[in-house]
Amino acid sequence: MVFPDKLTALLVVIGVILLFLGRKAYLISIGILGFLGGLYVFATYLGTVHDWRSILFALVTGTIGSLLAYALHKAAWIFGGFCGGGVLLYYLRDSTGLMGSTPPALLFLVGGIAGAILLVLILDQALILISCLTGAALITYQSGLHGTEALLLFAGLFACGFLIQARSLRGDGQQGQKLPG
Repeated sequence: MVFPDKLTALLVVIGVILLFLGRKAYLISIGILGFLGGLYVFATYLGTVHDWRSILFALVTGTIGSLLAYALHKAAWIFGGFCGGGVLLYYLRDSTGLMGSTPPALLFLVGGIAGAILLVLILDQALILISCLTGAALITYQSGLHGTEALLLFAGLFACGFLIQARSLRGDGQQGQKLPG
């Protein structure tokens, strides 16, 4: 999905937050995944991300995600996993060209269901995985790189984010802290 230049910097910042703080800032991460899911849905069904309505719709879905994360943890995991998995599969299709003839809505649905199931079954680890993959995909996609360079950037970003977040998970486990779920 091609976003206007005005959104490039915002999407890179969102990618960095997801990549390095996904699990630590899970309330924000669930909201971000909702924002991205809303942006995707609006662009797919209404055909534009170039006006204020798409941003407003994305902000509403992101706010819903954050409110769910705060009040109803299990619903938030399902919502965040669905949005993150859907956006991730869509970005992978868009950047690799694989699954090119598959309808975008079907990709989003399949990725969303897989992401929701993962987050419900293995909360912390799945949030790290989905946030790192989505963050690395956003940054790589916005970089404009293609082919081997894009793959190397994606892999390097994912590895860095995963190591940082996994280290924080190990530290939390030693102190007895767990995400609500």
